[in-house]
Amino acid sequence: MPDTHPSIYYQIHLEGYLDQQWAEWFDGMSINQENGKTVLTGPVADQAALHGLLKKVRDLGMPLVSLTQIKPDLYQYNKDSTMKIITFEQYGSPDVLQLKETAKPIPANDQVLIKIYSTAANPLDWHRMRADPFLVRLSQGFWKPQNPTLGADIAGVVEAVGRDVREFKPGDEVFGSIGSGGFAEYALAKEKQVAHKPANVSFEGAASVGVVGFTAIQGMRDFGQIRAGQKVLVNGASGGIGTFAVQICQSDGN
Repeated sequence: MPDTHPSIYYQIHLEGYLDQQWAEWFDGMSINQENGKTVLTGPVADQAALHGLLKKVRDLGMPLVSLTQIKPDLYQYNKDSTMKIITFEQYGSPDVLQLKETAKPIPANDQVLIKIYSTAANPLDWHRMRADPFLVRLSQGFWKPQNPTLGADIAGVVEAVGRDVREFKPGDEVFGSIGSGGFAEYALAKEKQVAHKPANVSFEGAASVGVVGFTAIQGMRDFGQIRAGQKVLVNGASGGIGTFAVQICQSDGN
């Protein structure tokens, strides 16, 4: 007889870090990391089973961030898929970086799953990896990183979208700044974190824009409040931010 009570598919976001060793404890749900949070994804048979999962979360003392239903087809598409990702379980030199295999992430309702074609390494990643300056530890984890992934700026092709995403569809070429997780074969991004990649820009060029481009435009437009006709001196014009700052000045008529 057909199942008259089909499973509902959920994503459960938790504060803190759990690795794949906990999958059996959570009834085989896939486990991923997203911006310092643990994401459990999978089918739940009924309300009793859901309450059982949430009780296990409480027993671990991990704060519950959100609980959402997702499209079953996204889970079925990715449930047995894996990917490679670079992580760091402790602060230090590049020697702490590890190449691991993990479950391919599943997009939440407002997210897109991107196949990474290019990613940029920024001073942001260096500071997070080394916890330098020391104040990094106050937001990223005092003894070890709460979010063990790097790579803010990415470019790639949309592979799957959540049910609430309207701007993008599978096959779209996109770029953006996603916070972390770009040093991987696939990454998740909220719809507002990425934009369509211009056809005349390479993936490598698009991936280099995010952090330095945002910093330059904030410095020149928002804080510097430059206007057409002004003469502007860009200190460090050959660097990452400076290169964009010069172009912004030229485009504004300076």
